Amino acid sequence: IWDFSKVKGIKNNNYKKSLFYNRKINSSLGEVICQNSIGQVYLKQGNPQEALALIEPTIPIAEKINDGFYMAMSYINLGWAYTDLDRLIAAETNLIKGRDLAKSNNNKQFLRMAYDNLSTLYEKKGDYQLSLVNQRLAQETQAEFLNEINHKYVTYLNLKYDSESNQAKIKLLETENELVTVQLDQSRQNMIFVIVFAGLMLLLVYILYRQYRLKKEKEVLLKTMPYFQFGHIYS
Repeated sequence: IWDFSKVKGIKNNNYKKSLFYNRKINSSLGEVICQNSIGQVYLKQGNPQEALALIEPTIPIAEKINDGFYMAMSYINLGWAYTDLDRLIAAETNLIKGRDLAKSNNNKQFLRMAYDNLSTLYEKKGDYQLSLVNQRLAQETQAEFLNEINHKYVTYLNLKYDSESNQAKIKLLETENELVTVQLDQSRQNMIFVIVFAGLMLLLVYILYRQYRLKKEKEVLLKTMPYFQFGHIYS
């Protein structure tokens, strides 16, 4: 088991925590990622022997997991370490394995790393033509990789714009719907008011009409009352 406290020049608490939890949950993949990450730090610091001690044990684990992405990462990092240690035959073997896996998985980031390290390797071997070819391939792959990132970013911005635009439209439609609902409610209220008002008016007209009829009947009754009284006396 590698002691991560030996790593110099970087904050390694996160790596130690990550390694601890990955071992706790028995995550072989997590160990592959952690040890390759620290191995790359060593390589960039110019400590290939320390990097090799970390990266080499991840190869059989990555092969057992059989994930092309992490296998490519481990092979390329191992080839990088071997190149810096001038173990050029082993370096070429692992870099080519990593390159082929990166190609088959269309992983341009690892593919660029493989070409870049193969360029360094062939330069060390004195094959400057192959070194130049791989350097050009590394640059082309990097350009393609950046172009894909830019394309994805532009696509993301377009999707974000469309999403925000659709959300704005939905909000507008919801607002319009609420206004229509309010208007319908107001119309219903107005209709109810008209009906109630018309009913009250009809009731008022009926009451006035009844009062008028009663008044007329009373007047007729008052006019005919003397005749009734006279007839009664006469009889």
